[in-house]
Amino acid sequence: MGGGRHVVGHAAAVRAARMLAAGRIAVGVAQMIAPQAAPRLLPARPAGAGKEASTLTRGLGIRDTVVAAGWWRALDRGHNAAEWAWLQVAADVADGAGTMGRWRALDPRERGWIVALGALAVVDTAVAVALGGLDED
Repeated sequence: MGGGRHVVGHAAAVRAARMLAAGRIAVGVAQMIAPQAAPRLLPARPAGAGKEASTLTRGLGIRDTVVAAGWWRALDRGHNAAEWAWLQVAADVADGAGTMGRWRALDPRERGWIVALGALAVVDTAVAVALGGLDED
């Protein structure tokens, strides 16, 4: 009977991973296509505006799209998905840590985004752990 729960756990972990990867792809593509709009939506921006901010935003969008697409492909293949999930966790932690250094300069909306990013990192971590157990099978 425990095997049935394992299958349900597997299906739930894969569904959650696909939703996270799809969301990351959508945000990444939006950052690549319209990097100048991202600072209005996301707090992860350098302390200045202009071309450098757009270039950084586009680069982060490319990173997120590539990692999420790799994760999606690993889910399709049925192995190494946990490794890609851990790359997502690392990206979230790096982005959050970089912005946390500016915590006092952030407005309440930006602080809310950082808290949301922390929550996303927790969800990514839970999915990575769940997928790690599945990758071992």
